[in-house]
Amino acid sequence: MPSPGVLIVEGSTDLQFVKHLAAHYDIPDQLFTIKAGNSDSGALEAFSLTVKARSHSAIGLVIDADTNAAKAFGRAIGNLTNLGYKGLPKRPPSDGWIKRQAGLPALGIWVMPNNKDGGKLEDLAGYMIGAQDALWPHALDILRALPDTRFKKADEIKARLHSWLAWQKEPGLTIGAAVWLKYLNPNCQEAKVFANWLQQLFGK
Repeated sequence: MPSPGVLIVEGSTDLQFVKHLAAHYDIPDQLFTIKAGNSDSGALEAFSLTVKARSHSAIGLVIDADTNAAKAFGRAIGNLTNLGYKGLPKRPPSDGWIKRQAGLPALGIWVMPNNKDGGKLEDLAGYMIGAQDALWPHALDILRALPDTRFKKADEIKARLHSWLAWQKEPGLTIGAAVWLKYLNPNCQEAKVFANWLQQLFGK
Protein backbone atom coordinates (compact mmCIF):
# COMPACT_ATOMS: atom_id res chain seq x y z
CA MET A 1 0.00 0.00 0.00
CA PRO A 2 1.43 3.45 -0.92
CA SER A 3 2.75 5.65 1.87
CA PRO A 4 1.13 9.00 2.64
CA GLY A 5 2.16 11.97 0.54
CA VAL A 6 5.57 13.42 -0.08
CA LEU A 7 6.49 16.96 -1.10
CA ILE A 8 9.80 17.49 -2.85
CA VAL A 9 11.38 20.94 -2.68
CA GLU A 10 14.66 22.40 -3.85
CA GLY A 11 16.39 23.04 -0.55
CA SER A 12 16.26 23.36 3.23
CA THR A 13 14.99 26.96 3.09
CA ASP A 14 11.99 25.83 1.06
CA LEU A 15 11.46 22.90 3.43
CA GLN A 16 11.30 25.11 6.52
CA PHE A 17 9.05 27.63 4.79
CA VAL A 18 6.52 24.95 3.82
CA LYS A 19 6.71 23.31 7.24
CA HIS A 20 5.85 26.51 9.10
CA LEU A 21 3.22 27.69 6.64
CA ALA A 22 1.50 24.30 6.76
CA ALA A 23 1.55 24.43 10.55
CA HIS A 24 -0.08 27.86 10.48
CA TYR A 25 -2.91 26.48 8.37
CA ASP A 26 -3.30 23.39 10.57
CA ILE A 27 -2.37 21.00 7.78
CA PRO A 28 -1.52 17.78 9.67
CA ASP A 29 2.14 16.88 9.21
CA GLN A 30 1.25 13.18 9.05
CA LEU A 31 -0.39 13.79 5.67
CA PHE A 32 2.95 14.28 3.95
CA THR A 33 6.68 14.43 4.50
CA ILE A 34 8.92 17.08 2.95
CA LYS A 35 12.16 16.18 1.24
CA ALA A 36 14.80 18.52 -0.17
CA GLY A 37 16.51 17.71 -3.45
CA ASN A 38 19.34 20.15 -2.57
CA SER A 39 19.08 21.85 -5.99
CA ASP A 40 16.55 22.39 -8.74
CA SER A 41 17.93 19.48 -10.77
CA GLY A 42 18.05 17.31 -7.65
CA ALA A 43 14.41 18.08 -6.88
CA LEU A 44 13.35 17.33 -10.45
CA GLU A 45 15.22 14.02 -10.42
CA ALA A 46 13.77 13.04 -7.04
CA PHE A 47 10.27 13.89 -8.28
CA SER A 48 10.67 11.76 -11.39
CA LEU A 49 12.05 8.80 -9.46
CA THR A 50 9.34 9.04 -6.79
CA VAL A 51 6.57 9.15 -9.39
CA LYS A 52 8.07 6.16 -11.16
CA ALA A 53 8.28 4.17 -7.91
CA ARG A 54 4.58 4.81 -7.10
CA SER A 55 5.46 4.52 -3.43
CA HIS A 56 3.29 7.42 -2.25
CA SER A 57 -0.40 8.17 -2.62
CA ALA A 58 0.29 11.82 -3.49
CA ILE A 59 3.50 13.43 -4.75
CA GLY A 60 4.13 17.15 -4.88
CA LEU A 61 6.94 19.26 -6.28
CA VAL A 62 7.81 22.87 -5.49
CA ILE A 63 10.34 24.49 -7.81
CA ASP A 64 11.39 28.03 -8.64
CA ALA A 65 10.27 29.62 -11.89
CA ASP A 66 13.56 31.52 -12.11
CA THR A 67 13.09 33.41 -15.40
CA ASN A 68 10.10 31.52 -16.84
CA ALA A 69 7.30 29.69 -15.00
CA ALA A 70 6.03 27.80 -18.06
CA LYS A 71 9.53 26.55 -18.89
CA ALA A 72 10.11 25.38 -15.31
CA PHE A 73 6.74 23.61 -15.33
CA GLY A 74 7.59 21.95 -18.64
CA ARG A 75 10.80 20.55 -17.18
CA ALA A 76 8.83 19.13 -14.25
CA ILE A 77 6.18 17.32 -16.31
CA GLY A 78 8.59 16.31 -19.06
CA ASN A 79 8.37 12.53 -18.78
CA LEU A 80 5.01 12.12 -17.03
CA THR A 81 3.36 11.03 -20.29
CA ASN A 82 5.77 8.08 -20.39
CA LEU A 83 4.65 7.19 -16.86
CA GLY A 84 0.99 6.95 -17.88
CA TYR A 85 -0.36 10.43 -17.16
CA LYS A 86 -2.64 11.96 -19.79
CA GLY A 87 -3.95 15.42 -20.61
CA LEU A 88 -0.95 17.36 -19.32
CA PRO A 89 -1.07 21.17 -19.71
CA LYS A 90 1.69 23.33 -21.09
CA ARG A 91 1.64 25.75 -18.19
CA PRO A 92 0.47 25.54 -14.57
CA PRO A 93 -2.81 27.09 -13.38
CA SER A 94 -2.36 30.15 -11.19
CA ASP A 95 -3.60 28.19 -8.17
CA GLY A 96 -1.15 25.31 -8.72
CA TRP A 97 -1.41 22.13 -10.77
CA ILE A 98 -2.95 18.93 -9.41
CA LYS A 99 -3.55 15.74 -11.40
CA ARG A 100 -5.62 12.79 -10.24
CA GLN A 101 -5.78 9.74 -12.49
CA ALA A 102 -7.10 6.31 -11.64
CA GLY A 103 -4.42 3.78 -10.74
CA LEU A 104 -1.66 6.37 -10.37
CA PRO A 105 -0.43 8.60 -7.54
CA ALA A 106 -1.98 12.05 -7.33
CA LEU A 107 0.51 14.66 -8.52
CA GLY A 108 0.93 18.34 -7.81
CA ILE A 109 3.38 20.97 -9.03
CA TRP A 110 3.80 24.49 -7.70
CA VAL A 111 6.12 26.89 -9.50
CA MET A 112 7.37 29.63 -7.18
CA PRO A 113 6.35 32.28 -6.61
CA ASN A 114 2.83 32.11 -8.08
CA ASN A 115 2.85 29.77 -11.11
CA LYS A 116 2.90 32.64 -13.60
CA ASP A 117 5.69 35.12 -12.84
CA GLY A 118 9.42 34.57 -12.95
CA GLY A 119 11.04 34.37 -9.54
CA LYS A 120 11.57 32.11 -6.57
CA LEU A 121 10.58 31.44 -2.97
CA GLU A 122 11.92 34.80 -1.82
CA ASP A 123 9.48 36.55 -4.16
CA LEU A 124 6.58 34.82 -2.42
CA ALA A 125 8.07 35.85 0.92
CA GLY A 126 8.21 39.41 -0.39
CA TYR A 127 4.47 39.31 -1.06
CA MET A 128 4.05 38.40 2.61
CA ILE A 129 5.49 41.73 3.73
CA GLY A 130 2.83 44.33 4.40
CA ALA A 131 2.33 47.06 1.80
CA GLN A 132 2.78 49.70 4.51
CA ASP A 133 6.18 48.39 5.61
CA ALA A 134 8.58 51.29 4.99
CA LEU A 135 11.70 49.12 5.28
CA TRP A 136 10.81 46.87 2.31
CA PRO A 137 11.19 49.53 -0.42
CA HIS A 138 14.11 51.00 1.54
CA ALA A 139 15.93 47.66 1.30
CA LEU A 140 15.75 47.85 -2.49
CA ASP A 141 16.99 51.46 -2.48
CA ILE A 142 19.94 50.45 -0.32
CA LEU A 143 20.89 47.56 -2.60
CA ARG A 144 20.73 49.67 -5.73
CA ALA A 145 22.90 52.34 -4.13
CA LEU A 146 25.70 49.94 -3.28
CA PRO A 147 29.06 50.98 -4.73
CA ASP A 148 29.83 47.35 -5.56
CA THR A 149 27.18 44.69 -6.29
CA ARG A 150 28.60 41.23 -5.63
CA PHE A 151 25.47 39.16 -6.14
CA LYS A 152 23.84 38.20 -9.42
CA LYS A 153 20.89 40.26 -10.63
CA ALA A 154 18.72 37.13 -10.33
CA ASP A 155 19.58 37.00 -6.61
CA GLU A 156 18.63 40.61 -5.87
CA ILE A 157 15.38 39.46 -4.23
CA LYS A 158 17.37 37.22 -1.87
CA ALA A 159 19.68 40.09 -0.89
CA ARG A 160 16.68 42.39 -0.43
CA LEU A 161 14.72 39.93 1.72
CA HIS A 162 17.65 39.06 3.96
CA SER A 163 18.52 42.75 4.37
CA TRP A 164 14.93 43.35 5.49
CA LEU A 165 15.08 40.37 7.86
CA ALA A 166 18.29 41.76 9.36
CA TRP A 167 16.43 44.93 10.40
CA GLN A 168 13.68 43.18 12.37
CA LYS A 169 13.30 42.95 16.16
CA GLU A 170 15.08 39.60 16.01
CA PRO A 171 17.66 40.13 13.26
CA GLY A 172 18.76 37.38 10.94
CA LEU A 173 15.81 35.01 11.10
CA THR A 174 15.42 32.36 8.43
CA ILE A 175 12.42 32.64 6.12
CA GLY A 176 10.73 29.73 7.86
CA ALA A 177 11.21 31.27 11.30
CA ALA A 178 9.93 34.60 9.98
CA VAL A 179 6.71 32.85 8.93
CA TRP A 180 6.42 31.13 12.30
CA LEU A 181 6.90 34.41 14.20
CA LYS A 182 4.62 36.33 11.78
CA TYR A 183 7.25 38.76 10.54
CA LEU A 184 6.05 37.44 7.19
CA ASN A 185 2.26 37.44 7.02
CA PRO A 186 1.01 33.87 6.42
CA ASN A 187 -2.50 35.18 5.85
CA CYS A 188 -1.72 37.24 2.75
CA GLN A 189 -3.58 36.16 -0.38
CA GLU A 190 -0.53 34.70 -2.14
CA ALA A 191 0.35 32.51 0.85
CA LYS A 192 -3.29 31.41 1.19
CA VAL A 193 -3.34 30.19 -2.41
CA PHE A 194 -0.18 28.15 -1.87
CA ALA A 195 -1.52 26.67 1.39
CA ASN A 196 -4.78 25.79 -0.34
CA TRP A 197 -2.82 23.92 -3.02
CA LEU A 198 -1.11 21.90 -0.28
CA GLN A 199 -4.46 21.12 1.34
CA GLN A 200 -6.05 20.10 -1.96
CA LEU A 201 -3.16 17.83 -2.91
CA PHE A 202 -2.55 16.07 0.37
CA GLY A 203 -5.83 16.50 2.21
CA LYS A 204 -8.00 14.34 -0.05
